[in-house]
Amino acid sequence: MAYLTNMRAAGQRHYADGVKLFDEHRFDNAGYHFGFAAECAVKQRLLECGVAQQDDAVWTHWPRLRALALLAISSRSAADLRTLLSPTGYMSEWDVTMRYAGNAAVDETRAQRWKDQANQALGLLL
Repeated sequence: MAYLTNMRAAGQRHYADGVKLFDEHRFDNAGYHFGFAAECAVKQRLLECGVAQQDDAVWTHWPRLRALALLAISSRSAADLRTLLSPTGYMSEWDVTMRYAGNAAVDETRAQRWKDQANQALGLLL
């Protein structure tokens, strides 16, 4: 079955799930969802800035997403996204392969940082 892409809705859904898990002190899965929320928000913003949906940046994950997104944006309308992604610490240590990690791989501090950063990315959406 093919699914229609809706980065905005997916980002909001992952963020909401992350918050629920965070509130239950399930930081591993909360952090995982916050990373996907941030990815979806950044990808939505890339699309809003005119990046083609087929562009590699739209279909990759952190940390490669950050590098490809910065290469893909050049317009003034993308200044907010460039500002978000420019610091090297943005979503640092998040990796899609963390889904295979053992329990307690993500502590509350790291999950809180990813939560805050995902919230920043979602705040960029028009």
